[in-house]
Amino acid sequence: ESYPKFLKLHKDGILGQEHRLSWLEALRHAGERIKLPEISYRIKSRDVYVPEFKVDLGAYNIYVSEMNLTLGLLHEGDLMGILEILNRDAEGLYSVSKCEARRTNEQLTIDVNRPTIKADCSLNWYTVDLKGDRKLQL
Repeated sequence: ESYPKFLKLHKDGILGQEHRLSWLEALRHAGERIKLPEISYRIKSRDVYVPEFKVDLGAYNIYVSEMNLTLGLLHEGDLMGILEILNRDAEGLYSVSKCEARRTNEQLTIDVNRPTIKADCSLNWYTVDLKGDRKLQL
């Protein structure tokens, strides 16, 4: 009864190994689609996530990988667009832990090659996998 749900979690990139390539492809696609003038990222190594509340995970651990994004945006709607595309296209589950945006200049000039807003965001990507070196077998 639970097996189809288990398979869906695996297919969606939540259960098993993380899908960094999917995240980066979705980010690249989002930047191209929205036509962002600047986009860069850094992904930290995957670590065991320890929630603030007690969770009995049995043979599993929750893992988290932090992704730091630096975005040059033409307007504030671009940030929402990036997150919507990641939500739709990237495999896995993420949350935005913080996002700071600031104007790049005081004068409003329209130049599609120069950002008017810089945003620095931290996203946490979550996966659930077996503890230790064991691999999930489907």
